[in-house]
Amino acid sequence: MTMTMCGTTPIMMSYLRSFRKMLYYLWPTGKPFLQLNLILCLLLIVVGRVANLFVPILFKRIVDHLTPNDNLPITLPYTLILTYVGIRFVEGSGFTGIGLLNNIKDYLFMSLQQHLRKTISVRLLRHIHSLSLRWHLSRKTGSVIRIIDRGTESLRIVTQHLIFTVIPTIVDVLIAVNFFMVAFSIEFGCIILTVLVFYICK
Repeated sequence: MTMTMCGTTPIMMSYLRSFRKMLYYLWPTGKPFLQLNLILCLLLIVVGRVANLFVPILFKRIVDHLTPNDNLPITLPYTLILTYVGIRFVEGSGFTGIGLLNNIKDYLFMSLQQHLRKTISVRLLRHIHSLSLRWHLSRKTGSVIRIIDRGTESLRIVTQHLIFTVIPTIVDVLIAVNFFMVAFSIEFGCIILTVLVFYICK
């Protein structure tokens, strides 16, 4: 385990350095509209993860109402069912596939992606134009353009993966640990957190 974690540490540090460089593009200075879009995307991620927490709770309460009981008759909880359907529609996973929040996030993040692609392409072209004539004569224009397209597309995919996969996973872990601490005990939540940390770092 020690060797595995020691071998994983340089890789994690390399990822962190790369993410730190990409923060410059994710938080465009001097563009408050794009900064507001990023803040709204992060808020929608948190709202979606919190809504996802209430799905099993509502499902449990609906089943309790529909289960025969000696003291209480079976009732149809219309409010709980409508709330459950509304949350699944907004949150999206397992119900509509995409969800309302994910559509809004994609729409807001679209302008950030376009700014990211434009900024990186302009910086790459400025760097290429500053190179010597010998370098340009030894390169094919088509291959250079293809490399630029692949590089900008790769950065777009990485940033999208960071915003819509890595950050939601971290938020899910924090919400789940807090829920277990409140619903059961602090020790149980610490056990869950320790297992998740070892699973990620293994």
